[in-house]
Amino acid sequence: MPTTTVNDVHTKSVATFNDLRKLAPAYEGESVLLRCHTAPGEAIYKGIGGGWFVGSLTAATDDGGTIANTTGNAYHWRRQINNLADLNIGDFGAVPDGKTDAIAAVTAMYNFTFKHSGEAYKAWITFPEGNYAVSSLNISSVYLRMLRINGPTVAYGYSPVAKLTLIGDEGSFVFNTNARRTEVSCLEIYGQYDLAKNTRGFMTNKCAEGQYYQCDRLNISQTGGIVFNMIDTLDTKFNSFYTSHTYDSILKGRPSYQNSWNHLTAIELSNFNVQESHSTTPAFDLPRATQCCIYNGWMEKCNYPMDISNGEWTIDVFSMEGATVPADITFTKAILRHINLQNATFNRNNATVVRYLGGYDMGYRREESFGTTLAGSMAANWYSSNLRFNNATEAPVWVYVGDYVTTAESDQVTVRFLGARSESPAASGAINNLTNNFGGGEAILRMRRAKGDDTVKAVGAVEVRGSSPVTDIRLNRPYANNVSIYVKLPANSGYVHVQVESTTDSRFHGGKCFLWTPRGEVVAETVVGKLSSPWTPVDAAAFGTLSGHGIAFDTDGTLVLTTKALPKDNKLRVRINGINYRIPLEIDS
Repeated sequence: MPTTTVNDVHTKSVATFNDLRKLAPAYEGESVLLRCHTAPGEAIYKGIGGGWFVGSLTAATDDGGTIANTTGNAYHWRRQINNLADLNIGDFGAVPDGKTDAIAAVTAMYNFTFKHSGEAYKAWITFPEGNYAVSSLNISSVYLRMLRINGPTVAYGYSPVAKLTLIGDEGSFVFNTNARRTEVSCLEIYGQYDLAKNTRGFMTNKCAEGQYYQCDRLNISQTGGIVFNMIDTLDTKFNSFYTSHTYDSILKGRPSYQNSWNHLTAIELSNFNVQESHSTTPAFDLPRATQCCIYNGWMEKCNYPMDISNGEWTIDVFSMEGATVPADITFTKAILRHINLQNATFNRNNATVVRYLGGYDMGYRREESFGTTLAGSMAANWYSSNLRFNNATEAPVWVYVGDYVTTAESDQVTVRFLGARSESPAASGAINNLTNNFGGGEAILRMRRAKGDDTVKAVGAVEVRGSSPVTDIRLNRPYANNVSIYVKLPANSGYVHVQVESTTDSRFHGGKCFLWTPRGEVVAETVVGKLSSPWTPVDAAAFGTLSGHGIAFDTDGTLVLTTKALPKDNKLRVRINGINYRIPLEIDS
Protein backbone atom coordinates (compact mmCIF):
# COMPACT_ATOMS: atom_id res chain seq x y z
CA MET A 1 0.00 0.00 0.00
CA PRO A 2 1.50 3.37 -0.98
CA THR A 3 2.17 5.87 1.74
CA THR A 4 2.37 9.64 1.66
CA THR A 5 4.36 11.84 4.00
CA VAL A 6 2.25 14.52 5.65
CA ASN A 7 3.88 16.69 8.33
CA ASP A 8 6.75 14.17 8.55
CA VAL A 9 4.27 11.36 9.24
CA HIS A 10 3.89 8.45 6.82
CA THR A 11 0.22 7.81 6.09
CA LYS A 12 -1.67 5.40 3.89
CA SER A 13 -2.80 6.89 0.57
CA VAL A 14 -4.61 5.88 -2.61
CA ALA A 15 -4.45 7.47 -6.05
CA THR A 16 -8.12 7.58 -7.11
CA PHE A 17 -11.65 7.20 -5.83
CA ASN A 18 -11.94 3.82 -7.52
CA ASP A 19 -8.80 2.70 -5.70
CA LEU A 20 -10.45 3.79 -2.47
CA ARG A 21 -13.43 1.58 -3.25
CA LYS A 22 -11.09 -1.39 -3.55
CA LEU A 23 -9.50 -0.76 -0.15
CA ALA A 24 -11.19 -2.13 2.96
CA PRO A 25 -10.61 -0.26 6.24
CA ALA A 26 -8.37 -2.19 8.59
CA TYR A 27 -10.30 -0.86 11.58
CA GLU A 28 -13.06 1.57 12.48
CA GLY A 29 -11.81 5.14 12.12
CA GLU A 30 -8.80 4.42 9.96
CA SER A 31 -7.71 7.45 7.90
CA VAL A 32 -6.53 7.34 4.32
CA LEU A 33 -5.50 10.14 1.98
CA LEU A 34 -7.11 10.25 -1.44
CA ARG A 35 -4.62 11.98 -3.73
CA CYS A 36 -7.05 12.71 -6.59
CA HIS A 37 -10.56 11.66 -7.53
CA THR A 38 -9.80 10.36 -11.03
CA ALA A 39 -6.68 9.50 -12.96
CA PRO A 40 -7.37 12.06 -15.73
CA GLY A 41 -7.86 14.67 -13.07
CA GLU A 42 -4.52 13.78 -11.51
CA ALA A 43 -2.85 14.29 -14.87
CA ILE A 44 -4.31 17.80 -15.25
CA TYR A 45 -4.80 19.24 -11.77
CA LYS A 46 -2.83 17.63 -8.99
CA GLY A 47 -5.04 16.77 -6.08
CA ILE A 48 -8.45 17.67 -7.55
CA GLY A 49 -11.09 15.81 -5.62
CA GLY A 50 -8.58 14.53 -3.12
CA GLY A 51 -8.77 14.67 0.64
CA TRP A 52 -8.92 12.66 3.83
CA PHE A 53 -11.34 9.77 4.25
CA VAL A 54 -12.21 7.90 7.43
CA GLY A 55 -13.05 4.21 7.25
CA SER A 56 -16.05 2.51 8.79
CA LEU A 57 -16.76 -1.19 9.17
CA THR A 58 -20.37 -0.66 8.10
CA ALA A 59 -22.00 -0.26 4.71
CA ALA A 60 -23.28 3.05 3.31
CA THR A 61 -24.62 4.37 0.03
CA ASP A 62 -21.86 5.35 -2.37
CA ASP A 63 -22.44 8.89 -3.71
CA GLY A 64 -19.36 9.14 -5.88
CA GLY A 65 -17.73 11.90 -3.88
CA THR A 66 -18.16 11.87 -0.13
CA ILE A 67 -18.84 8.16 0.48
CA ALA A 68 -16.97 5.29 -1.18
CA ASN A 69 -18.34 1.82 -0.58
CA THR A 70 -15.74 -0.91 -0.54
CA THR A 71 -15.86 -3.96 -2.75
CA GLY A 72 -18.65 -6.18 -1.52
CA ASN A 73 -20.45 -3.19 0.05
CA ALA A 74 -19.53 -4.33 3.54
CA TYR A 75 -17.55 -1.25 4.57
CA HIS A 76 -17.23 2.35 3.45
CA TRP A 77 -15.00 5.39 3.50
CA ARG A 78 -16.43 8.82 4.38
CA ARG A 79 -14.82 12.10 3.34
CA GLN A 80 -13.76 14.41 6.14
CA ILE A 81 -15.72 17.63 5.56
CA ASN A 82 -15.06 20.57 7.81
CA ASN A 83 -17.27 22.93 5.82
CA LEU A 84 -19.84 21.94 3.22
CA ALA A 85 -18.98 25.12 1.33
CA ASP A 86 -15.55 23.64 0.58
CA LEU A 87 -17.02 20.90 -1.61
CA ASN A 88 -17.00 21.20 -5.39
CA ILE A 89 -17.69 19.02 -8.40
CA GLY A 90 -14.03 17.98 -8.45
CA ASP A 91 -14.77 16.06 -5.26
CA PHE A 92 -17.34 14.08 -7.26
CA GLY A 93 -15.08 13.22 -10.18
CA ALA A 94 -15.23 16.15 -12.60
CA VAL A 95 -12.22 16.39 -14.91
CA PRO A 96 -11.18 19.92 -15.96
CA ASP A 97 -10.12 19.08 -19.50
CA GLY A 98 -12.94 20.90 -21.33
CA LYS A 99 -13.92 17.63 -23.06
CA THR A 100 -15.00 15.03 -20.53
CA ASP A 101 -18.65 15.53 -19.62
CA ALA A 102 -18.78 16.60 -15.98
CA ILE A 103 -22.55 16.33 -15.70
CA ALA A 104 -22.36 13.13 -13.63
CA ALA A 105 -20.24 14.96 -11.05
CA VAL A 106 -22.58 17.96 -11.22
CA THR A 107 -25.54 15.67 -10.61
CA ALA A 108 -23.79 13.93 -7.73
CA MET A 109 -22.97 17.21 -6.03
CA TYR A 110 -26.51 18.46 -6.54
CA ASN A 111 -27.93 15.31 -4.95
CA PHE A 112 -25.52 15.58 -2.03
CA THR A 113 -26.22 19.24 -1.23
CA PHE A 114 -29.95 18.79 -1.71
CA LYS A 115 -29.82 16.10 0.97
CA HIS A 116 -27.33 17.73 3.35
CA SER A 117 -27.88 21.50 3.00
CA GLY A 118 -29.67 21.67 6.33
CA GLU A 119 -32.66 23.39 4.75
CA ALA A 120 -35.48 21.80 2.81
CA TYR A 121 -35.45 22.23 -0.96
CA LYS A 122 -32.09 23.93 -1.10
CA ALA A 123 -29.05 22.85 -3.12
CA TRP A 124 -25.86 24.21 -4.62
CA ILE A 125 -23.26 23.26 -7.19
CA THR A 126 -19.72 24.60 -7.03
CA PHE A 127 -17.20 24.56 -9.86
CA PRO A 128 -13.51 24.76 -8.96
CA GLU A 129 -10.86 26.35 -11.14
CA GLY A 130 -10.56 24.78 -14.58
CA ASN A 131 -12.45 24.09 -17.81
CA TYR A 132 -15.42 21.74 -17.42
CA ALA A 133 -17.47 20.31 -20.25
CA VAL A 134 -21.14 20.09 -19.28
CA SER A 135 -24.11 18.62 -21.10
CA SER A 136 -27.53 18.79 -19.42
CA LEU A 137 -28.96 18.43 -15.93
CA ASN A 138 -32.75 18.32 -15.74
CA ILE A 139 -33.92 18.77 -12.16
CA SER A 140 -37.15 20.57 -13.04
CA SER A 141 -39.32 17.83 -11.51
CA VAL A 142 -38.22 18.96 -8.02
CA TYR A 143 -39.19 22.36 -6.61
CA LEU A 144 -36.26 24.22 -5.04
CA ARG A 145 -36.43 27.15 -2.67
CA MET A 146 -32.81 28.03 -3.49
CA LEU A 147 -30.29 26.89 -6.09
CA ARG A 148 -26.71 28.22 -6.14
CA ILE A 149 -24.26 27.63 -8.99
CA ASN A 150 -20.89 29.25 -8.38
CA GLY A 151 -17.25 29.25 -9.33
CA PRO A 152 -14.33 30.41 -7.18
CA THR A 153 -14.81 34.00 -6.07
CA VAL A 154 -13.32 36.65 -8.34
CA ALA A 155 -13.80 40.41 -8.20
CA TYR A 156 -14.32 40.99 -11.91
CA GLY A 157 -16.77 39.49 -14.38
CA TYR A 158 -14.14 39.41 -17.11
CA SER A 159 -11.93 37.00 -15.21
CA PRO A 160 -13.69 33.91 -13.80
CA VAL A 161 -11.31 30.99 -13.31
CA ALA A 162 -14.04 28.34 -13.65
CA LYS A 163 -15.07 27.75 -17.26
CA LEU A 164 -18.11 25.81 -18.46
CA THR A 165 -17.90 24.46 -22.01
CA LEU A 166 -21.36 23.58 -23.29
CA ILE A 167 -21.59 20.18 -25.04
CA GLY A 168 -25.28 19.34 -24.73
CA ASP A 169 -27.75 18.35 -27.44
CA GLU A 170 -29.32 20.87 -29.79
CA GLY A 171 -31.89 23.04 -28.03
CA SER A 172 -30.84 21.79 -24.61
CA PHE A 173 -30.00 23.79 -21.50
CA VAL A 174 -27.20 22.95 -19.09
CA PHE A 175 -29.59 23.52 -16.20
CA ASN A 176 -33.31 22.85 -16.48
CA THR A 177 -34.70 23.88 -13.11
CA ASN A 178 -37.76 24.63 -11.02
CA ALA A 179 -36.23 27.06 -8.54
CA ARG A 180 -37.80 29.97 -6.70
CA ARG A 181 -34.43 31.64 -6.05
CA THR A 182 -31.32 31.19 -8.18
CA GLU A 183 -27.78 32.43 -7.70
CA VAL A 184 -25.17 32.13 -10.46
CA SER A 185 -21.76 33.73 -10.10
CA CYS A 186 -18.10 33.73 -11.07
CA LEU A 187 -18.35 31.55 -14.17
CA GLU A 188 -17.18 31.69 -17.75
CA ILE A 189 -19.82 30.20 -20.06
CA TYR A 190 -18.52 29.12 -23.46
CA GLY A 191 -20.99 27.78 -26.04
CA GLN A 192 -18.57 26.65 -28.80
CA TYR A 193 -20.54 28.38 -31.57
CA ASP A 194 -17.24 29.38 -33.17
CA LEU A 195 -16.45 25.69 -33.66
CA ALA A 196 -19.90 24.59 -34.84
CA LYS A 197 -23.30 26.26 -35.02
CA ASN A 198 -25.56 25.11 -32.22
CA THR A 199 -28.59 26.11 -30.16
CA ARG A 200 -27.39 25.14 -26.69
CA GLY A 201 -28.58 27.34 -23.84
CA PHE A 202 -27.42 27.70 -20.28
CA MET A 203 -30.41 27.83 -17.92
CA THR A 204 -34.19 27.59 -18.11
CA ASN A 205 -36.50 27.73 -15.12
CA LYS A 206 -40.15 26.71 -15.06
CA CYS A 207 -40.98 27.91 -11.54
CA ALA A 208 -44.08 30.08 -11.98
CA GLU A 209 -45.40 33.00 -9.93
CA GLY A 210 -42.06 34.36 -8.82
CA GLN A 211 -38.46 33.70 -9.87
CA TYR A 212 -35.62 35.54 -8.13
CA TYR A 213 -32.18 35.71 -9.75
CA GLN A 214 -28.89 37.07 -8.43
CA CYS A 215 -26.27 36.60 -11.15
CA ASP A 216 -22.87 38.21 -10.86
CA ARG A 217 -19.44 38.19 -12.50
CA LEU A 218 -20.19 36.15 -15.62
CA ASN A 219 -18.27 35.98 -18.89
CA ILE A 220 -20.43 34.58 -21.70
CA SER A 221 -19.30 33.87 -25.26
CA GLN A 222 -20.11 31.89 -28.40
CA THR A 223 -23.54 30.75 -27.21
CA GLY A 224 -26.07 29.55 -29.77
CA GLY A 225 -29.11 29.27 -27.51
CA ILE A 226 -30.81 31.39 -24.88
CA VAL A 227 -28.44 31.92 -21.97
CA PHE A 228 -31.06 32.65 -19.28
CA ASN A 229 -34.69 31.76 -19.99
CA MET A 230 -36.90 33.17 -17.23
CA ILE A 231 -40.56 33.68 -16.31
CA ASP A 232 -42.30 35.79 -13.66
CA THR A 233 -39.18 37.54 -12.39
CA LEU A 234 -38.94 39.33 -9.05
CA ASP A 235 -35.97 41.04 -7.37
CA THR A 236 -33.69 39.92 -10.18
CA LYS A 237 -30.21 41.31 -10.70
CA PHE A 238 -27.54 40.65 -13.31
CA ASN A 239 -24.34 42.50 -12.44
CA SER A 240 -20.80 42.60 -13.84
CA PHE A 241 -21.54 40.38 -16.82
CA TYR A 242 -19.69 40.48 -20.11
CA THR A 243 -20.78 38.80 -23.33
CA SER A 244 -19.43 38.43 -26.85
CA HIS A 245 -20.54 36.60 -29.98
CA THR A 246 -23.94 35.38 -28.84
CA TYR A 247 -26.47 34.01 -31.34
CA ASP A 248 -29.69 33.98 -29.36
CA SER A 249 -31.05 36.07 -26.52
CA ILE A 250 -28.78 36.52 -23.53
CA LEU A 251 -31.71 37.22 -21.24
CA LYS A 252 -35.25 36.22 -22.11
CA GLY A 253 -38.21 36.73 -19.82
CA ARG A 254 -41.92 36.20 -20.18
CA PRO A 255 -44.91 36.18 -17.83
CA SER A 256 -46.50 32.80 -17.20
CA TYR A 257 -50.01 34.30 -17.09
CA GLN A 258 -50.79 32.01 -14.18
CA ASN A 259 -53.20 33.73 -11.81
CA SER A 260 -52.25 37.45 -11.88
CA TRP A 261 -48.70 37.02 -13.23
CA ASN A 262 -49.07 38.94 -16.48
CA HIS A 263 -45.75 40.81 -16.42
CA LEU A 264 -42.15 40.61 -15.25
CA THR A 265 -41.03 42.67 -12.27
CA ALA A 266 -37.91 44.23 -10.76
CA ILE A 267 -35.02 43.41 -13.09
CA GLU A 268 -31.70 45.24 -12.65
CA LEU A 269 -28.96 45.04 -15.27
CA SER A 270 -25.78 46.76 -14.14
CA ASN A 271 -22.07 47.10 -14.96
CA PHE A 272 -22.17 45.06 -18.15
CA ASN A 273 -20.72 45.01 -21.64
CA VAL A 274 -22.48 43.21 -24.49
CA GLN A 275 -20.48 42.84 -27.70
CA GLU A 276 -21.35 41.21 -31.03
CA SER A 277 -24.86 39.94 -30.35
CA HIS A 278 -25.73 38.43 -33.74
CA SER A 279 -29.19 37.16 -32.84
CA THR A 280 -32.32 38.11 -34.76
CA THR A 281 -34.04 38.07 -31.38
CA PRO A 282 -33.23 40.80 -28.84
CA ALA A 283 -30.12 40.33 -26.73
CA PHE A 284 -32.29 41.45 -23.81
CA ASP A 285 -35.71 40.04 -24.65
CA LEU A 286 -37.67 41.43 -21.72
CA PRO A 287 -41.02 42.97 -22.74
CA ARG A 288 -43.73 43.63 -20.16
CA ALA A 289 -41.20 44.18 -17.37
CA THR A 290 -41.96 46.84 -14.74
CA GLN A 291 -39.92 48.44 -11.93
CA CYS A 292 -36.70 47.73 -13.82
CA CYS A 293 -33.42 49.54 -14.34
CA ILE A 294 -30.24 49.52 -16.40
CA TYR A 295 -27.14 51.10 -14.92
CA ASN A 296 -23.66 51.55 -16.41
CA GLY A 297 -24.08 49.32 -19.44
CA TRP A 298 -22.54 49.17 -22.89
CA MET A 299 -23.92 47.37 -25.95
CA GLU A 300 -21.86 47.45 -29.14
CA LYS A 301 -22.25 45.85 -32.58
CA CYS A 302 -25.50 44.18 -31.59
CA ASN A 303 -28.02 43.29 -34.27
CA TYR A 304 -31.02 43.80 -31.96
CA PRO A 305 -29.97 45.11 -28.55
CA MET A 306 -33.21 44.88 -26.61
CA ASP A 307 -36.97 44.67 -26.49
CA ILE A 308 -38.18 46.24 -23.26
CA SER A 309 -41.48 47.43 -24.70
CA ASN A 310 -44.61 47.72 -22.56
CA GLY A 311 -42.45 48.08 -19.47
CA GLU A 312 -41.18 50.49 -16.86
CA TRP A 313 -37.44 51.20 -17.00
CA THR A 314 -34.94 53.69 -15.68
CA ILE A 315 -31.79 53.63 -17.83
CA ASP A 316 -28.75 55.42 -16.40
CA VAL A 317 -25.26 55.82 -17.89
CA PHE A 318 -25.80 53.63 -20.93
CA SER A 319 -24.01 53.43 -24.28
CA MET A 320 -25.34 51.74 -27.41
CA GLU A 321 -23.30 51.65 -30.60
CA GLY A 322 -23.73 50.02 -33.99
CA ALA A 323 -27.22 48.51 -33.64
CA THR A 324 -29.00 47.24 -36.76
CA VAL A 325 -32.47 47.12 -35.19
CA PRO A 326 -33.43 49.95 -32.81
CA ALA A 327 -33.90 49.07 -29.16
CA ASP A 328 -37.66 48.76 -28.67
CA ILE A 329 -39.16 50.86 -25.86
CA THR A 330 -42.63 51.22 -27.39
CA PHE A 331 -45.28 51.90 -24.71
CA THR A 332 -42.59 51.83 -22.03
CA LYS A 333 -42.58 54.24 -19.12
CA ALA A 334 -38.94 55.19 -19.59
CA ILE A 335 -36.60 57.57 -17.82
CA LEU A 336 -33.21 57.84 -19.54
CA ARG A 337 -30.17 59.68 -18.20
CA HIS A 338 -26.69 60.10 -19.68
CA ILE A 339 -27.26 58.05 -22.82
CA ASN A 340 -24.64 57.69 -25.56
CA LEU A 341 -25.93 56.59 -28.97
CA GLN A 342 -23.63 55.99 -31.95
CA ASN A 343 -25.32 54.51 -35.04
CA ALA A 344 -28.03 53.23 -32.74
CA THR A 345 -31.36 54.47 -31.50
CA PHE A 346 -34.46 53.71 -29.45
CA ASN A 347 -37.78 52.91 -31.13
CA ARG A 348 -40.78 54.35 -29.31
CA ASN A 349 -43.26 53.71 -32.12
CA ASN A 350 -43.25 50.05 -33.12
CA ALA A 351 -46.64 49.60 -34.79
CA THR A 352 -46.62 45.84 -34.13
CA VAL A 353 -46.58 46.28 -30.35
CA VAL A 354 -49.97 46.21 -28.62
CA ARG A 355 -50.15 48.44 -25.57
CA TYR A 356 -50.35 46.62 -22.26
CA LEU A 357 -49.95 49.53 -19.82
CA GLY A 358 -52.74 52.03 -19.28
CA GLY A 359 -52.81 55.18 -21.39
CA TYR A 360 -52.78 57.42 -18.32
CA ASP A 361 -49.43 55.89 -17.33
CA MET A 362 -47.65 56.55 -20.60
CA GLY A 363 -44.63 58.84 -20.52
CA TYR A 364 -41.00 59.25 -21.48
CA ARG A 365 -38.18 61.43 -20.20
CA ARG A 366 -34.57 61.74 -21.23
CA GLU A 367 -32.07 63.91 -19.38
CA GLU A 368 -28.70 64.84 -20.81
CA SER A 369 -26.11 67.52 -20.19
CA PHE A 370 -27.34 69.23 -23.36
CA GLY A 371 -31.01 69.15 -22.46
CA THR A 372 -34.13 67.33 -21.34
CA THR A 373 -36.92 65.93 -23.48
CA LEU A 374 -40.13 64.44 -22.16
CA ALA A 375 -43.46 63.10 -23.29
CA GLY A 376 -45.77 63.90 -20.42
CA SER A 377 -46.86 66.73 -18.20
CA MET A 378 -44.65 69.08 -16.22
CA ALA A 379 -45.71 71.04 -13.16
CA ALA A 380 -43.76 73.41 -10.91
CA ASN A 381 -44.51 75.95 -8.24
CA TRP A 382 -42.81 78.62 -10.33
CA TYR A 383 -40.40 79.09 -13.23
CA SER A 384 -37.21 81.07 -13.58
CA SER A 385 -34.27 81.37 -15.98
CA ASN A 386 -30.57 80.63 -15.78
CA LEU A 387 -29.87 83.75 -17.84
CA ARG A 388 -30.81 86.83 -15.81
CA PHE A 389 -29.18 90.23 -15.38
CA ASN A 390 -29.80 93.39 -13.40
CA ASN A 391 -28.93 97.05 -13.87
CA ALA A 392 -28.69 98.57 -10.39
CA THR A 393 -27.09 101.80 -11.61
CA GLU A 394 -28.58 105.23 -12.23
CA ALA A 395 -27.80 105.08 -15.96
CA PRO A 396 -28.86 102.75 -18.80
CA VAL A 397 -26.46 99.93 -19.73
CA TRP A 398 -26.01 97.59 -22.68
CA VAL A 399 -25.93 93.83 -22.05
CA TYR A 400 -24.49 91.23 -24.42
CA VAL A 401 -27.27 88.64 -24.07
CA GLY A 402 -25.88 85.79 -26.16
CA ASP A 403 -25.41 84.17 -29.57
CA TYR A 404 -27.45 81.62 -31.45
CA VAL A 405 -26.80 79.42 -34.48
CA THR A 406 -29.55 77.85 -36.57
CA THR A 407 -29.20 74.93 -39.00
CA ALA A 408 -31.76 75.37 -41.78
CA GLU A 409 -33.62 77.96 -43.77
CA SER A 410 -36.86 79.17 -42.16
CA ASP A 411 -35.65 78.26 -38.67
CA GLN A 412 -37.39 80.55 -36.21
CA VAL A 413 -36.08 81.84 -32.89
CA THR A 414 -38.09 83.60 -30.19
CA VAL A 415 -36.33 85.39 -27.33
CA ARG A 416 -38.43 86.70 -24.45
CA PHE A 417 -37.20 89.35 -22.04
CA LEU A 418 -39.31 89.36 -18.87
CA GLY A 419 -39.07 92.04 -16.19
CA ALA A 420 -40.28 95.40 -14.92
CA ARG A 421 -39.64 98.82 -16.40
CA SER A 422 -38.64 100.14 -13.02
CA GLU A 423 -36.69 103.32 -13.77
CA SER A 424 -39.78 105.18 -12.55
CA PRO A 425 -40.35 104.84 -8.79
CA ALA A 426 -44.11 104.67 -9.15
CA ALA A 427 -46.84 104.25 -11.71
CA SER A 428 -47.74 107.31 -13.75
CA GLY A 429 -51.05 108.34 -15.15
CA ALA A 430 -50.10 107.61 -18.73
CA ILE A 431 -51.52 104.46 -20.30
CA ASN A 432 -48.72 103.24 -22.54
CA ASN A 433 -45.97 100.64 -22.44
CA LEU A 434 -43.31 103.20 -21.63
CA THR A 435 -44.56 103.31 -18.05
CA ASN A 436 -44.65 100.70 -15.34
CA ASN A 437 -48.41 100.85 -14.95
CA PHE A 438 -48.71 97.21 -15.99
CA GLY A 439 -46.65 95.55 -13.27
CA GLY A 440 -43.90 94.81 -15.75
CA GLY A 441 -44.11 92.94 -19.01
CA GLU A 442 -42.09 91.33 -21.74
CA ALA A 443 -40.35 92.23 -24.95
CA ILE A 444 -40.57 89.42 -27.49
CA LEU A 445 -37.92 89.25 -30.20
CA ARG A 446 -38.92 86.96 -33.08
CA MET A 447 -36.31 86.15 -35.73
CA ARG A 448 -36.51 84.03 -38.87
CA ARG A 449 -33.66 82.74 -40.97
CA ALA A 450 -34.34 83.74 -44.58
CA LYS A 451 -33.77 81.63 -47.66
CA GLY A 452 -30.39 82.22 -49.23
CA ASP A 453 -26.66 82.29 -48.61
CA ASP A 454 -24.69 84.34 -46.08
CA THR A 455 -25.57 87.55 -47.90
CA VAL A 456 -29.18 87.04 -46.76
CA LYS A 457 -29.50 87.76 -43.05
CA ALA A 458 -32.06 86.72 -40.47
CA VAL A 459 -34.93 89.17 -40.04
CA GLY A 460 -37.52 89.79 -37.36
CA ALA A 461 -39.38 92.20 -35.13
CA VAL A 462 -40.00 93.03 -31.49
CA GLU A 463 -43.37 92.94 -29.79
CA VAL A 464 -44.02 94.43 -26.35
CA ARG A 465 -46.67 93.26 -23.92
CA GLY A 466 -47.22 95.35 -20.82
CA SER A 467 -44.13 97.40 -19.98
CA SER A 468 -40.97 96.48 -21.82
CA PRO A 469 -38.06 95.60 -19.49
CA VAL A 470 -35.60 96.65 -22.25
CA THR A 471 -35.48 99.95 -24.13
CA ASP A 472 -33.49 98.97 -27.20
CA ILE A 473 -32.29 95.84 -29.02
CA ARG A 474 -29.37 95.53 -31.39
CA LEU A 475 -28.32 92.44 -33.34
CA ASN A 476 -25.08 91.43 -34.98
CA ARG A 477 -25.66 89.23 -38.06
CA PRO A 478 -22.30 88.19 -39.56
CA TYR A 479 -23.77 85.15 -41.35
CA ALA A 480 -27.16 83.80 -42.36
CA ASN A 481 -27.29 81.40 -39.43
CA ASN A 482 -25.47 83.40 -36.73
CA VAL A 483 -27.04 86.14 -34.62
CA SER A 484 -25.70 87.92 -31.53
CA ILE A 485 -28.16 89.81 -29.33
CA TYR A 486 -27.56 92.99 -27.32
CA VAL A 487 -30.21 94.78 -25.23
CA LYS A 488 -30.31 98.09 -23.42
CA LEU A 489 -31.55 98.08 -19.84
CA PRO A 490 -33.05 101.19 -18.26
CA ALA A 491 -31.61 102.56 -15.05
CA ASN A 492 -32.50 100.54 -11.94
CA SER A 493 -34.09 97.93 -14.14
CA GLY A 494 -34.38 95.13 -11.61
CA TYR A 495 -33.78 91.60 -12.82
CA VAL A 496 -34.56 90.73 -16.42
CA HIS A 497 -35.00 87.05 -17.28
CA VAL A 498 -34.36 85.61 -20.75
CA GLN A 499 -36.23 82.66 -22.26
CA VAL A 500 -35.37 81.21 -25.68
CA GLU A 501 -37.46 79.02 -27.99
CA SER A 502 -36.63 77.76 -31.48
CA THR A 503 -37.99 75.56 -34.25
CA THR A 504 -34.43 74.45 -35.05
CA ASP A 505 -33.48 70.82 -34.41
CA SER A 506 -32.38 70.10 -30.86
CA ARG A 507 -29.57 67.70 -29.98
CA PHE A 508 -32.25 65.04 -29.51
CA HIS A 509 -33.13 65.39 -33.21
CA GLY A 510 -29.63 65.32 -34.65
CA GLY A 511 -25.97 66.02 -34.12
CA LYS A 512 -26.10 69.38 -35.91
CA CYS A 513 -28.57 71.38 -33.88
CA PHE A 514 -29.57 74.73 -32.47
CA LEU A 515 -26.75 76.25 -30.47
CA TRP A 516 -27.48 78.91 -27.88
CA THR A 517 -24.53 80.46 -26.06
CA PRO A 518 -25.69 82.69 -23.20
CA ARG A 519 -23.45 85.60 -22.19
CA GLY A 520 -25.13 88.07 -19.84
CA GLU A 521 -22.18 90.48 -19.95
CA VAL A 522 -22.42 94.26 -19.51
CA VAL A 523 -20.63 95.97 -22.41
CA ALA A 524 -19.78 99.56 -23.26
CA GLU A 525 -21.98 101.43 -25.72
CA THR A 526 -18.94 101.74 -27.98
CA VAL A 527 -18.92 97.94 -28.38
CA VAL A 528 -22.48 98.01 -29.66
CA GLY A 529 -21.59 100.88 -31.96
CA LYS A 530 -18.76 98.91 -33.58
CA LEU A 531 -20.59 95.65 -34.36
CA SER A 532 -19.42 94.11 -37.65
CA SER A 533 -22.93 93.50 -39.04
CA PRO A 534 -25.30 95.57 -36.88
CA TRP A 535 -29.06 95.50 -37.33
CA THR A 536 -32.06 96.76 -35.38
CA PRO A 537 -35.18 94.55 -35.37
CA VAL A 538 -38.29 95.94 -37.01
CA ASP A 539 -40.21 98.09 -34.53
CA ALA A 540 -43.65 96.76 -35.47
CA ALA A 541 -46.18 94.29 -34.12
CA ALA A 542 -49.24 92.41 -35.32
CA PHE A 543 -52.07 90.47 -33.67
CA GLY A 544 -54.69 88.59 -35.63
CA THR A 545 -56.52 85.47 -36.73
CA LEU A 546 -55.70 82.64 -39.11
CA SER A 547 -58.01 84.19 -41.71
CA GLY A 548 -55.90 87.35 -41.79
CA HIS A 549 -58.07 89.65 -39.69
CA GLY A 550 -56.12 91.61 -37.12
CA ILE A 551 -54.51 94.71 -35.75
CA ALA A 552 -50.96 95.84 -36.46
CA PHE A 553 -48.70 98.78 -35.71
CA ASP A 554 -46.41 99.92 -38.51
CA THR A 555 -42.88 101.15 -37.88
CA ASP A 556 -44.08 104.77 -37.90
CA GLY A 557 -46.77 104.05 -35.32
CA THR A 558 -49.66 103.87 -37.80
CA LEU A 559 -52.52 101.64 -36.68
CA VAL A 560 -53.23 98.99 -39.31
CA LEU A 561 -56.59 97.23 -39.21
CA THR A 562 -57.40 94.27 -41.44
CA THR A 563 -61.06 93.25 -41.30
CA LYS A 564 -64.02 92.47 -43.55
CA ALA A 565 -64.67 94.73 -46.52
CA LEU A 566 -66.24 98.08 -45.74
CA PRO A 567 -69.84 98.63 -46.80
CA LYS A 568 -70.72 101.24 -49.40
CA ASP A 569 -71.07 103.96 -46.77
CA ASN A 570 -67.36 103.53 -45.87
CA LYS A 571 -68.22 103.19 -42.22
CA LEU A 572 -66.26 100.85 -39.96
CA ARG A 573 -68.45 98.44 -38.00
CA VAL A 574 -67.37 97.95 -34.38
CA ARG A 575 -69.04 96.30 -31.39
CA ILE A 576 -68.55 97.97 -28.03
CA ASN A 577 -70.04 96.40 -24.90
CA GLY A 578 -72.38 94.36 -27.07
CA ILE A 579 -73.66 97.30 -29.08
CA ASN A 580 -72.83 97.71 -32.77
CA TYR A 581 -71.57 101.09 -33.93
CA ARG A 582 -70.53 102.57 -37.26
CA ILE A 583 -67.54 104.89 -37.45
CA PRO A 584 -67.32 107.07 -40.55
CA LEU A 585 -63.97 106.89 -42.30
CA GLU A 586 -62.21 109.32 -44.58
CA ILE A 587 -59.58 108.21 -47.08
CA ASP A 588 -56.19 109.76 -46.34
CA SER A 589 -55.10 111.30 -49.58
